[in-house]
Amino acid sequence: MDPNVDLKVAAAHFLVAAAILEKIKIEATGLKSEELTLDLTETNLDICICMTRAQAQYCVYEKVKRVNSNKFTLLAQLAMQASVLYQKATQLIMTTTMEQAKSLRNFRVVLDYQAYSFMAQANYWAAQQFIKQMRETHRGIGVAIAYMIRACDSLKEVKEKERLPQSIVNQYEALLKHYSERTVALEDKNKKFRETIPTEVDDIECLQYSQPFSLEEDINRPFEGKDIIVRLVPAKVHTLANEYKSFVESIIAEATQSITIADRIQESFKKKHNLPASLYAASGDQKLPEDLSAKIQQCKEKGGTKLLRFRLEELNTTSETLEMKINNLLIQLQCEEEEDEEFRKKHKALSTQAKSKDLTQKILSQLNSFKEKLEKAKMMDNSVVCTLEKEQENFELIELEKSELLSKIPKSTSMEKQASLVAAKYFI
Repeated sequence: MDPNVDLKVAAAHFLVAAAILEKIKIEATGLKSEELTLDLTETNLDICICMTRAQAQYCVYEKVKRVNSNKFTLLAQLAMQASVLYQKATQLIMTTTMEQAKSLRNFRVVLDYQAYSFMAQANYWAAQQFIKQMRETHRGIGVAIAYMIRACDSLKEVKEKERLPQSIVNQYEALLKHYSERTVALEDKNKKFRETIPTEVDDIECLQYSQPFSLEEDINRPFEGKDIIVRLVPAKVHTLANEYKSFVESIIAEATQSITIADRIQESFKKKHNLPASLYAASGDQKLPEDLSAKIQQCKEKGGTKLLRFRLEELNTTSETLEMKINNLLIQLQCEEEEDEEFRKKHKALSTQAKSKDLTQKILSQLNSFKEKLEKAKMMDNSVVCTLEKEQENFELIELEKSELLSKIPKSTSMEKQASLVAAKYFI
C-alpha cells in the first residue's frame, strides 16, 4: 500500500462508496429481474459492498499498524474483521452463475488470499500479545506458539496460488517464511520455559471500523452538455425538481446539525473524562475498549475508590498520631534542656559534665527530620484527596456496573447515518 496515501481519508471514501451501493441496492429491489442489468443484481451489489468495506478495514488496519504497532489486540481484531469481509465477498462470488463465477475466478483467488492473509495476521498479532506477557511474567509462550501455528496454517489454506499475480506470490512466500521462522524461534525458546502448547486457543474477536468522517464533495461540478439538457426539460419539471431538491436539502441540513451536535457531545464527554478516541471506533453494540475495560476491572478488584478513601483516612489518623508523638518528644527534650540549665545554675560544681542539649543533639536532629518527612507525606496525601474530589464524577463512573456505565456514555453517531447523508447528496 502506498505510504503517501492518507489512509483515513481512503477508508472514508470506501465507506461512502459502500453506503451509495447500499442505497442503489435498496432502489434496485423494486425493479423486475428482467429490468436489471448484471451489475445491479443483489448478489453483485453485495459483492461490491463487501469489497469496499473490506478495503476500508484494510486501510484502517494499515494506519494503526504504522502509528501504533504495539496495539496488538486492536490490530488482531481489525485484521480478523478484514478477513471476515474478504471471506464473505469470496463466498458471494461462489453463489453467482457458473459463467459469471468463471469470469471472476482470478478475482476470487485474490480475495481468497486476502481472507487467509488477514486471518494469519490476526493470529500473528494475538501471538505478539502473549509474547509481551511472557517478557513481563515469564508465562504465555505456549499460547503464543499456538497462535503462530494457526497463522502459518491460515496461510497454507490459500488456494490456487498459481493464479495469483507474482507480486502477491512474493508477498505470500515472504509472510509464510517470516511466520514459520518466528514459530521455530519461539519453540526453541520454549525449551527453556517448557510450557505446554495448547491445541485450542480463544477465537479472536472482530472489530469493524466505523470512525465518523467528513468529506467535502463537489457534487454540482459542471459537465459538458449540461446546458443543452437543461433546455430540453420543461419548466414545470424544473420547478418540481427544485422543490424536491430544497426539501431534501432541508432534511440533510437538519440531520447534519443533529449529527454535529451528537459529535460535540461525544467530544465533550471524551475530553471531560479523558477517554480514548477508540471509544467510538467500533460499530455495532456499544462497548468499552478492551484496555479501558481491563483497567476499570483491575481498579474494582483492588478495592476501587472506597478502599483508596479508607486508606487515606487511615494515613491521616496515623500521621496525626505520629505528629503528636514527635511533638511530645520535642517538648520533653526542651524540658530536659531547661531542667539541665537550672540544675547547673544551682550546682556549679557539677557544671563540668556534658550539657543535656549536647547529648540529645542527634536525637533532636532525627526528630526534626522525621517531622519534615511527615509534613511532605501529609502534603502528598492531601494532593491525592484533592484529586479525588476534583475527579469525583469520574470515580463515580468507575464504581458503576458495566451496563450502567455504558448507559452514561453518549451513543456514537452511526456510520450508516453519516454515509447515507453523503450518499443522499448524489441523488438530489
